[in-house]
Amino acid sequence: MPKSIAPLSEAQIRTTKRKEKDYKLYDGGGLYLLVYANENRQKIWLFDYSFQNKRKSISFGTYPQTSLAEARKKRQEAKAKILLGIDPSEERKEVKKELEHPSTLKSISEEWFNIKAGKLAQTTIKKKKSFLINHVYDGIGKKDIKIITRLDIIATLKEIQAKGAFEVADRVLNMLNNIWRYAVTMQIVEHNIIADIEKSMVIQAQERKHFPTITNPKDIGTLLHAIDNYKGDINTKLALMISPYIYLRSANMRMLEWKEIDFEKREIKIPAHKMKMKAPHIVPLTDRTIEILKLAHTISGHCSIYVFPSSISNVKIMSENTLNYALRRLGYGKDEIVYHGFRAMASTLLHEKISEHGIHSDAIERQLAHAERSGVKAAYNHAEYLKERKSLMQWWSDYLDELKDNTLSLL
Repeated sequence: MPKSIAPLSEAQIRTTKRKEKDYKLYDGGGLYLLVYANENRQKIWLFDYSFQNKRKSISFGTYPQTSLAEARKKRQEAKAKILLGIDPSEERKEVKKELEHPSTLKSISEEWFNIKAGKLAQTTIKKKKSFLINHVYDGIGKKDIKIITRLDIIATLKEIQAKGAFEVADRVLNMLNNIWRYAVTMQIVEHNIIADIEKSMVIQAQERKHFPTITNPKDIGTLLHAIDNYKGDINTKLALMISPYIYLRSANMRMLEWKEIDFEKREIKIPAHKMKMKAPHIVPLTDRTIEILKLAHTISGHCSIYVFPSSISNVKIMSENTLNYALRRLGYGKDEIVYHGFRAMASTLLHEKISEHGIHSDAIERQLAHAERSGVKAAYNHAEYLKERKSLMQWWSDYLDELKDNTLSLL
């Protein structure tokens, strides 16, 4: 059996005397205090350990600057790293190496992204990082973060906006603010210079983009009739047929899965990770929309997880431009209506006709999934105003059917 070592005490260490030769005071677990015979040298804490079958040693500082309790804490931390496959000595060398070189904005940004990696989806991280790769890293990204000035930041933002990318400039500024906050927290810089920049003075206001749509009732009836007579791919046709009724965002429509549809409850339930606002979303179904979905099920329900799969492969989602191309094939120009225009159509008319359907604006906005939510509130409010939204969707379904019937009666 290995020899048992009695733990050290502060009193024992404090009263220890130097001898003619260097000697060690063992605390156990590889930790000991080396007492030098030379009075000009301080007592030093050392930790012996084995890593990948090699005997190694690392210093934990001198006594009394590093107390016995602090040395023991460092021993536990080192042992924990060894269990994780990290060599404490090599880690210290890397840290020292980093301290000897300037901390570039790019390197600090990458540290920030690594922290965010466990909290955000990889697609989100990739998208955020692309803004810095394309607009920051090749410029001020190479500079030491400690010497970057507000004017450097402003010049970078002006370059981005000169390309017409006003929204990108806004996002870059927000990310840089978070990166500088991280740098302040880690004592890399003393002050967050981004906080001193007045956004309204350096980011130009971008004119709100309005998606072209159709709101004239007669023209909507004509569009619905044209969709019913679409001659292209059947999955594309069915997606177009249901789109005016449920007005989902393009990505939600294209990635809609059969497991998200509950025919018994008469609803679609889209999980939070698929939604723009990161909150689950319920779409009440009507007889008309159920009819379309059941027809779709006879086509893709037994061969694809997607309700409206790609025309090329049942295992792939419909491409991003498919529905817009289908509208062009029907003879509608991109200045008349785009796919997102179905949402604009519903939003405009549902708000205009509140006196007819009697459902308040908050319920309309919730059905459009416009209201931003987060955390616990997002998890529980997906069914907010659900009774009113069921009535709203039924009224909207009947309204669209009436417009289409009126058009057919004129043919």
